[in-house]
Amino acid sequence: MITHRLKMGKKLFSDPALGGAGNAKTCATCHPDGKGLEQAGKNENLAGMINSCIAGALGGKELDTKGEKLESLLLYIKSLEKK
Repeated sequence: MITHRLKMGKKLFSDPALGGAGNAKTCATCHPDGKGLEQAGKNENLAGMINSCIAGALGGKELDTKGEKLESLLLYIKSLEKK
């Protein structure tokens, strides 16, 4: 289950359909290869930050805070943490 969600999160990170904005922007547009997110997993409001980026920078609709897509993105971004 975790492996599936991690793969899904990685795919969503580069998916221009995320949030339904209909433009070519993705999370990877601003964070290529996860750059700048190495410490993001420690943020207690990471879900809010993700939705803020989707609604703002990507111009899309926020994800359901209890949905599989947001949970998958959280898992993927937390996997980017440098130890």
